[in-house]
Amino acid sequence: MVVFDFITKKDLRASLEADFKEMTSCLEAGCWKAVHVLAGSIIEALLVDYLLASNIRNGSQDPLAMTLADLISICRKEKIISQKATDLCNVVKHYRNLIHPGRSIRLNEKTDEPGAKIALSLVEIIVAELSKARSENYGYTAEQIVTKINRDPSVVAILKHILKSTNETELERLLLEVLPQKYLDNMLSPFVSEGRVLPAF
Repeated sequence: MVVFDFITKKDLRASLEADFKEMTSCLEAGCWKAVHVLAGSIIEALLVDYLLASNIRNGSQDPLAMTLADLISICRKEKIISQKATDLCNVVKHYRNLIHPGRSIRLNEKTDEPGAKIALSLVEIIVAELSKARSENYGYTAEQIVTKINRDPSVVAILKHILKSTNETELERLLLEVLPQKYLDNMLSPFVSEGRVLPAF
């Protein structure tokens, strides 16, 4: 399962989650070109966000102004993504360009189910690699800590170690935003799932 918990910007995280959900729906519906386009868009957003958060630039070029090819290149150069992910990114980048009808007709290329499945797998690979790089280089995000605890309660035994390597900003977010919101969500979930009236506060 793909989890975007290493993205600290709430709006971006929500947008990526929505796009990934739409991409899986497109795959199920046989909309191969849409899968490629969404995969390219998600990957581009993920790489831009990582470079911005890490303050990594390609010379003086702002990541927001870089092409997908430039983003892939600099992320490989900085060893943020693997060579395998880089190679697959270049394939998806090529197919993503087929959104332009003239190019698609001129090159006589079509998208298909195997390619769409590869595009989906690539998004999963990029998410895993960026999540790992984020936690190794900058510590866990507040969301990653909560996800870890939810997935494996035994992680509580090493929680002290995890919190020590977490930066102050994320610790503050964990205590003041993420944990209270998670607690509130858990408290209200029985009301929402059963369609009951929420309690007045």
